Amino acid sequence: MDIEIQDIDSCNKKIKITIPNNIYKSKVKAYIDRVGRDAKVPGFRKGKIPQSMLEKTVGPEAKREVLTQLISEKLFAAMDEKGIKAVGAPKLLNVEAEEGTDVEVTADVEVFPEFEVNDYSGIEVDMKIPRVTDADVDTIIEAFRSKNAKSVQVTDRAIQSGDFVKLDFTGFLNGKPFSGGEAKDYVLEIGANRFVPGFEEQLIGLEMGETKTIKVKFPDDYQGKDLAGNDTDFEVAIKGIQEKELPELNDEFAKNADPENKFDTLDELKNQIRSRLEDESRKTASRATKKELGDKLVDLNPISLPEALISEQIRFMINKANSPSGGETIQEGQDIPPEEDEKHRKGAIKILQEELIVGKLAEDLEVKIDPEQLDKEVNTIMGMVGGEDVQKMKKEWSQNGTLARLQVKMVREKALDLVLEKIKVNEETVDRDQGIADN
Repeated sequence: MDIEIQDIDSCNKKIKITIPNNIYKSKVKAYIDRVGRDAKVPGFRKGKIPQSMLEKTVGPEAKREVLTQLISEKLFAAMDEKGIKAVGAPKLLNVEAEEGTDVEVTADVEVFPEFEVNDYSGIEVDMKIPRVTDADVDTIIEAFRSKNAKSVQVTDRAIQSGDFVKLDFTGFLNGKPFSGGEAKDYVLEIGANRFVPGFEEQLIGLEMGETKTIKVKFPDDYQGKDLAGNDTDFEVAIKGIQEKELPELNDEFAKNADPENKFDTLDELKNQIRSRLEDESRKTASRATKKELGDKLVDLNPISLPEALISEQIRFMINKANSPSGGETIQEGQDIPPEEDEKHRKGAIKILQEELIVGKLAEDLEVKIDPEQLDKEVNTIMGMVGGEDVQKMKKEWSQNGTLARLQVKMVREKALDLVLEKIKVNEETVDRDQGIADN
């Protein structure tokens, strides 16, 4: 098969292939023979239909099907042979298939641009690392105290914010009990705002054994349409009050504060918390620095992009934005509304440019992610989401493409880490508010 490649521009190539007539004829004959074995024609036994009759009846269909299949097969084979990385399927421009002659096919194909990353050694980026304070450590300590708190019965005072109250209640709408508005021995945390707005606040000041009629208005957007926007009355009876008793801050507390880690002293616990917060703080700063680095790499390498790739990214961005609200999605092949194209085009181009540039960097730097690193990352994610069967999840991720996308992401992150080692990074420890604002 003869192959000719013509460069139109950095994102488009013209492909011309010649398919020998003998290959085309043999495939047409094989198609006719295959159909003929099962064809049914009155007056002829199955498999005994004359070749001339088969060619007359099946021939046109055979030529169409074989030509379509051959063109597709040979175009993709030609692109593979010449190392052409196509964005999508080739677009046919011309097909010459005269009887008895070779088939000549011409097609356009959009390709990923070929480029070299420009020298980036002069890039300079900032890394503003949020400072970890004693107050940050104390916040975590208090969370551990709250988690390890004991509930104790209160009998000598009224309800306060933060108490856990056991109560019976019955709700009335227009003087009549409504469905789902009644409960016995219901436990409510005062101040957690998990009930109808205004309900919890009206319990403050009541004592055990007291009853009260509480008036509340359900929100206009409440899921129960019968109650949405309506005024209601709740008759409540207080049956018990409990408060949290926080453990004392001492070495004994440190030994039991974190089930996953055992500490002999309170200082050890605080030091571990500070170290973890500092690691997280540096990771936060690193993400912002990599974003800045990505922006500067794009500015340094203004590469052109194939239109099909840009449209695909815009379509993805539109669908992602509309998905949570149930908005209309745009399927492949559908035209993108001009206003949506204008809204997302600049961002789409920047995202794609950065992906291609960082991908090329990873290739140049020979970045690899070994199976152990991938397993470690999967285990970390599973620990965060609460998964248990890692191997089962890995199999599912492998089948649906999630594992491959995760590996690509890890390669990109590692490539950017290597670039950061080769350029000037201005590290600075800043107050947390300043770091967040700058990021």
